[in-house]
Amino acid sequence: MTEEKTRKRRRRRRITAEAPLELVCTVPGWREAPSRARLLAGPARTLVALLPAFKSDPAGRRLAIATKVGIGAGAAALASLGLESLVFALLAAVVALSLLVLPLPDYKKRRLLARAERLAEPRRLPAPSPGALAYDGAKLVIRSGDRVWRSLRPRQPQHEVLVGVEADRVVLGLTRPGGKRSDPLWFVAPRTAVSTTYDPVATDPRYAPDDVGEVVAVDGGAWAALHEALWDPTTGGLPRPPGPARG
Repeated sequence: MTEEKTRKRRRRRRITAEAPLELVCTVPGWREAPSRARLLAGPARTLVALLPAFKSDPAGRRLAIATKVGIGAGAAALASLGLESLVFALLAAVVALSLLVLPLPDYKKRRLLARAERLAEPRRLPAPSPGALAYDGAKLVIRSGDRVWRSLRPRQPQHEVLVGVEADRVVLGLTRPGGKRSDPLWFVAPRTAVSTTYDPVATDPRYAPDDVGEVVAVDGGAWAALHEALWDPTTGGLPRPPGPARG
């Protein structure tokens, strides 16, 4: 008997509140770590604060011209001293080159100050944690520790189910049409870990790898179980709601 015939003869698992699908998973998370450049934040703020700037109005532009003239005069004075000392010659060159960027428009100075402030911000590092998934055919709940990490009802509103096969992983997504980028729920497993599935696994034409954000990691068996529970080729998405049990 071929694998295809075996697959067709096997009945799709009936998921209900009395017999929910329960799986283990790994949910994404983040932790904060000190910035490697935090010691540079203070000096950078001080340096940027000392840079001359001007407002983008007629008075500000006139001030910018006057500032450039002053910087040019300073460069010329240093150049005259440079005839006797190489240090002054180098300083004159640096001051003259600063004319290419100084004075700054006020909006650019604000951007530089903001960048200097970000040097002190802590880094966000990935910190995934163990989780437990439960699906009763109506509601899907993912818990991490003693809290609900995410929950949704795939049919309220009706979610689209997207399947993607990539070089090293398989992806199963629940997306809400017209929803926010943070709304989708993505499940991934190593491609080589997923063996036999109830229905064939193939990439949906609507699947776009760039749309995949944070992912819930599962093993191959759990991914296959989710694929069976959430995707049906006869509907092109979620299986039809379970009806009364058949004899």
